[in-house]
Amino acid sequence: DFQNEENSLLNEFINVSGVNDLATSDYLAGGNISGVALQLFIEQDEVKMLTTVEEIKSCVKNIAKQILRLYKQFVITSHVSRIIGANGKIELFHWKGSDVNSEEIVFDVDGELNESPAQKRSMIFELLKSGLLHDNNGQMSSYTKNKVLEQLGFGIWETSRDLNTLHRNSAIKENNELLHNSQIKSPYEIDDHDIHISEHIAFVLSGEFEKYKNDELETKMLNHINKHKSMLNKTKISSGE
Repeated sequence: DFQNEENSLLNEFINVSGVNDLATSDYLAGGNISGVALQLFIEQDEVKMLTTVEEIKSCVKNIAKQILRLYKQFVITSHVSRIIGANGKIELFHWKGSDVNSEEIVFDVDGELNESPAQKRSMIFELLKSGLLHDNNGQMSSYTKNKVLEQLGFGIWETSRDLNTLHRNSAIKENNELLHNSQIKSPYEIDDHDIHISEHIAFVLSGEFEKYKNDELETKMLNHINKHKSMLNKTKISSGE
């Protein structure tokens, strides 16, 4: 009876842990199994864990819901929060309880269980080999290269030196300054005006700008974009384009 109970408990532990039965046997040790079969076994193990993963996600969602309710109820005065980006860039922004609303909350429904770091890297390498990340000329832009390095965990190597990324970050910083301080500096001659114009127009069309938009902010942003266009036209004329 004790032996039967022990075997029953061991089987229950295996089922709860989500480990495939083959992983606990000596069948895999001989190496007589293909990679496709191994992938199928891995997928079976992941399916067993789906219920546990969904329960954890539901728990995290409920905790976040309560935290947001507390913020909205008790954060009356303006607070400053700090956000650290993927490349170590630190940004500060002001907010209060009235800024917290359900319309700005988005739940990610992707299956994180099937997207391990190794699987993501493997997919990126496959995309690189197939040439899907190249432009019409068969070349990879510096922006795409930085994104690939960022996904692989090495984005800080190139981003700090890439001029296009620096210009894009400068334009994003100007957008945030206009939104929170109602001020935006005049364009510099060294700015990449094409990048700044694209980032500013994308910002004007975004929902974030729409939420805070008023006649003053809209006029300042449009004037700033027109200054970039004017300086860009002068540069083209002087270069004979």
